[in-house]
Amino acid sequence: MSKRAIQKDCLFYSFYISCHPLCSRMTLFLAPALITSFMIFLLLISWLWATQPDIPYKSNDEFALEVKLELRPKPIDRYTVDYTETVDQRNRKLGGDLPYLIVKIKYKKLADNEVRVKGYNNARHMICNKKAEPDLEVKLNLGFTDDLKDRVSPHEFMIYTLDDRKKEVAQIHMVVQEDGTFLVNGEVRGKF
Repeated sequence: MSKRAIQKDCLFYSFYISCHPLCSRMTLFLAPALITSFMIFLLLISWLWATQPDIPYKSNDEFALEVKLELRPKPIDRYTVDYTETVDQRNRKLGGDLPYLIVKIKYKKLADNEVRVKGYNNARHMICNKKAEPDLEVKLNLGFTDDLKDRVSPHEFMIYTLDDRKKEVAQIHMVVQEDGTFLVNGEVRGKF
């Protein structure tokens, strides 16, 4: 086989190995082995990433949770204008006040290494960020219950306590399911 033919064969494997003018037949036989070992390496890395230890839930005796529903008018779309409807017709469309979910978390006990409290929703937007101190109270406005159930707004909330190196120590995980069940750390706390 000529040097030119070997170079053409090497171009086929150029994605997996680097070919150069001195490419021999031996590298063509090693290319599948290199690909297989690379795939095993990727599989090992993905398995290690998937089996990372989860952040433990904060114990129920270390915090108190107060759920409050307020009736609030849902804001209307200011940018949609209908010139044919009257004010009474527009108010009838709104349907009155809707239940709005507010949650207060009061930390009873904090560990010595817990120095900060941060909260995120499932859209990864920060919903709270406070310095951890005894009897800390965190008030969270979660949204209209219909929007939470219909997944129009974020429906999952994670409140983390962090150590001085900004590593998560414990979490409080709150979820509003599609049927309206309110879960805190996997336990049912009510239904909307």
